[in-house]
Formats: sequence, C-alpha cells, structure tokens
Amino acid sequence: MYVYLRQLTGSLSRRPVPSARPSTTGTTKMMVTSIAASAIIDVKIDPASGAVSMLSVEDWSVPCAIGWCGAVASHLKREGDGMTPIGTFPLRYGFYRKDRLDHIWPVSRFPFVAIQREDRFAWGDDPADAASYNRLGLSAPDAQHPEALCRAEDGVYDVVVPIGYNDAEPILGHGSAIFLHIAHDDLRPTAGCIALMQSDMMALIARLRPGMLVRIACQR
Repeated sequence: MYVYLRQLTGSLSRRPVPSARPSTTGTTKMMVTSIAASAIIDVKIDPASGAVSMLSVEDWSVPCAIGWCGAVASHLKREGDGMTPIGTFPLRYGFYRKDRLDHIWPVSRFPFVAIQREDRFAWGDDPADAASYNRLGLSAPDAQHPEALCRAEDGVYDVVVPIGYNDAEPILGHGSAIFLHIAHDDLRPTAGCIALMQSDMMALIARLRPGMLVRIACQR
C-alpha cells in the first residue's frame, strides 16, 4: 500500500523557480540565460572518468557520483537504466534525518523537512502505479519500499533533495526518484542520482538557496 502525499509536496513545490516551463515530456525545463551563476549548481560529467564527476557552485567544487551507466539526454531516460538525466532542473525542497544529522546540520536558507527513523516516507518508482509514480508518499507499516527515505541499512538517504526531473506531469517509465543524496564511503556509482560525500553534502547545504537549479552536462 502506498499513499501519495500531494499536500506536502504541493506546498513545497509551489515555491517559485526562475523561468521554469513544463515541457511536453513531463520534465520541468529551464530557460537559464539570465540566471546568475550563484543560482546554478553545475554537474560536469567527463565520460572518460567513469561515474565520478564534479559538482560546482561558483568557485567551490567537489567530486560526485552519477549513474553507473553514465548520463543520457533527459528525453531518453528510462526507469532502471542506471543513467543520470542531462539537463537543467529545479531544486525545490529536501529531507534530512534529524535523528542522525542534527548535531552537524548547517545553517541553510533552503527548505528542508526533518524526518525520523519511524517515518514511512517513500518515493514512488513503479511505472505500473500511475497515481504515485515519481511522487512522495507513505508506505504501509510492514512494507519494505525500495525508495524509502528512512533507510535502515545505510545513510545515503540521510539527505535527499529531489531533482525536478519528470515531475511536472510524470511520464510513466521515464525515470523516477532522481535525487541529490549522500554517497557511499567509496563514492560508488548510483542508480541515476547525484551523490556527494557527507562532508561535501553539508557544505553544499550551507550554499543552497530557494530557487536554485542543477545543471547536468557532459564536458566536451
């Protein structure tokens, strides 16, 4: 059983994003010609470096992990392909594990929702479930949801910032649960998300502001 939390995500996602226009593919595309560099998080993917790329905000840069199969144009992204979508997408809100991170949580102007171990928040990733696909919801108390935000086995979802990909009107099977989240200690590749080491994630959170965009591109 899974219940989509429209009220929570709706109130957070209505925060203004510069020049955002929903595309016909269901992904919110950005017209970013006049947006200041400080409002952009750049993820520059070097195909020669495998799944380790660089994430930058102005002159601050750190390594990050991307999908284990690399990156793909957003209109070609598919569920389960292990690829990170290329494009420019909004960051509207995030979640963090208060019980694990409160002692190191930085000051940030970005809207975060504090969650606890007992919370049942999960992200819909089943293309057969049109009502919840690529949406935040609640799983049943006894369910082991693959995209549960309060994961017991590791800390990679101790911080989750949903990337606004395929979320205006999600197209079934075109990819879901694309997040900024914490990386494993070895910075291993992800299933399509962008992952940072925990210390780097804390430094990024201090730099996040409402209305920021993430721009994912391949270096030429």
